[in-house]
Amino acid sequence: MTSTCRLLLLGRGPILKAFLEEAVSERIDLKGIDIEGFVGDDADMKLLRRLPKMAGKPIPYIPGDRREDKKILQTLKDFQIDALLSIQYSWVLSGEILEEVRGRAYNLHNAKLPDYRGHHSLSHEILNGEKFHSVTIHRMDAIVDRGSLIFEETIAIRPDETARSLGESSLSASMILLRRFCQALASGKLPEKRLTDGGKFYSRHLLEQMREIKSPASLEEISRKARAFHYPPHEPAYIIIEGQKFYVTPS
Repeated sequence: MTSTCRLLLLGRGPILKAFLEEAVSERIDLKGIDIEGFVGDDADMKLLRRLPKMAGKPIPYIPGDRREDKKILQTLKDFQIDALLSIQYSWVLSGEILEEVRGRAYNLHNAKLPDYRGHHSLSHEILNGEKFHSVTIHRMDAIVDRGSLIFEETIAIRPDETARSLGESSLSASMILLRRFCQALASGKLPEKRLTDGGKFYSRHLLEQMREIKSPASLEEISRKARAFHYPPHEPAYIIIEGQKFYVTPS
């Protein structure tokens, strides 16, 4: 008899929502995987309860609006969790949590690794003039966005791409990866390739320092910043003229 992987799911945002919607409609096959707990937003928890496997099944829920390492660790122990999957979870997981699942902690990172570690990769890729964007799933390590690469899916970045449109384009690539990941996790056969050193870590606050378009600026720079910071409802790029702030958005 094939054993079932008991999974703790953590995350937030449009990729997690799309994953749950695909799972509810059974376009993503969770055969061989039981989700035994969730850490995230209430709206996503309601969506998770619609999974065919969840009918009448109690499942521990931990709100993801703040760091809850102790509750997560206790859930792992109480429900004998085999592995955890993070889909853009907001908080760094402790080494104790990684040890409790014997290193079977996986993360979907919406950027190429190790090149774009950290936050707001979509905007940084556009600012850096990248031609391609990658979505990756990796086995987590004590160091953020290190560990071993499991799967990677790459798409082209269009010349007129904005951060929002790139985020939307990355959803399809993310679903391809998550389908492959769920099948591999259920089979117990996950390919791994150790991530190389190097790359750059982009801090959460680094982007704020780059939002302003300072004079003199070329049309190319203005266009690039307008596209890189176009992600409503977040503040767009701006230029200050005679003390007044003027927002700059793509036409």
